[in-house]
Amino acid sequence: MDWAVSNGYSDELQIDRIDGDGNYTPDNCRWVTPRENRLNAGGKIVAYYGENYYFTELIERLDLLPHISAIRTRIKRGYSVEDAIDKPIRNGNYKRVIKGGN
Repeated sequence: MDWAVSNGYSDELQIDRIDGDGNYTPDNCRWVTPRENRLNAGGKIVAYYGENYYFTELIERLDLLPHISAIRTRIKRGYSVEDAIDKPIRNGNYKRVIKGGN
């Protein structure tokens, strides 16, 4: 508990490994926001219409977080990133709008 408090713990933060392949040891852990944790977990870079993005950040910017599993599955099945994201996942359609620029 001393380590947690002396390294910035608060109820709003989550523990994160600096090296995702390493162990949960004091020298490999830090406290991050839930958003930072999601971005770290989605560290794969993908090209989407000629621009490179961290996968999770792109999905978040497109307001598609509820569909992230379906989109990942599509990519694993061979869909291009554009098709995996742009093809409607259920009845209806959603508009592709990237927040914050690009």
